Amino acid sequence: MLLDHTAAYIPEEIPGIYDILFCIGSKEITLRYLMRAIGRTGFPIFAFLITEGFVHTRNRRRYAVNLFIFALISEIPFNLVGGGEFFYRRQNVFFTLLLGYLGVWCSERFKESGDLGMAL
Repeated sequence: MLLDHTAAYIPEEIPGIYDILFCIGSKEITLRYLMRAIGRTGFPIFAFLITEGFVHTRNRRRYAVNLFIFALISEIPFNLVGGGEFFYRRQNVFFTLLLGYLGVWCSERFKESGDLGMAL
């Protein structure tokens, strides 16, 4: 993910970042493209680790609170790099991971209680 974010904010003036390394069919592959492609593998890995954390944690509420705190802390550098101000439509990925964690937790609660009417 660090590679992806670094490539996303690299200025165009850096020599070689947009030079074509090779082509696959008609797709021109640059160093920036490779960095973004490799960096994008970070989110599925994080999502997998969130589900593993859900399964193996002893205190699910504390795990959710820790995810929320980390999402708030990581929002500061995300906003600074992205323009220096809070923009409510675009947040860092840890809020998405927290929502996924809460979704898995809710689905488990509904499954345990047998009352799917709680979801409506």
